[in-house]
Amino acid sequence: MSLLTESDLSHWLNRQHRQCLYALAIKLYTHHAFASSATVLEILLRHDTTRPHLHRALAKALQAQGKYDLAIQSYARSLRVGIPDAETHYHIAQCLIGLRRYALALQALDRCLSLTAGTTARHAEFARHAKALRSRVQCAFQSNRTKSGPAAPNPLTRAKSAATSRPHKTS
Repeated sequence: MSLLTESDLSHWLNRQHRQCLYALAIKLYTHHAFASSATVLEILLRHDTTRPHLHRALAKALQAQGKYDLAIQSYARSLRVGIPDAETHYHIAQCLIGLRRYALALQALDRCLSLTAGTTARHAEFARHAKALRSRVQCAFQSNRTKSGPAAPNPLTRAKSAATSRPHKTS
């Protein structure tokens, strides 16, 4: 008796199976099983790398685990295969803040703000969050540049609840 390999499994996954696996990944994420959610999403991405929502969901699961470098890579893949959106740049900024790369975080927040020029409530929400976070990052960045002592506190600690927002399909 032979066991199925992962490539065998991918061959047999139809659209309905993939949708069920995605739903499972989201359920695992909402129950704070971030590593398990990431594993399921990685399996789905081995089958199809052209879905930006899968890259974003994986990035959010990685970000929730504090794996900021990997999360940034996944957010970047999401942007390459999808349409640039404010939410993705906002989450990239959060990861950069977690890595204390404040100058790059400011750039990501500026990009987020440039993409929130629309009039939808969602754009207004991200613009409000991005402006508040940008202000805190600017203070931390300035403080780090003028101090020779310990690094300024991570401005993301005030915005922690936004970092664990539920991943969802946006494309």
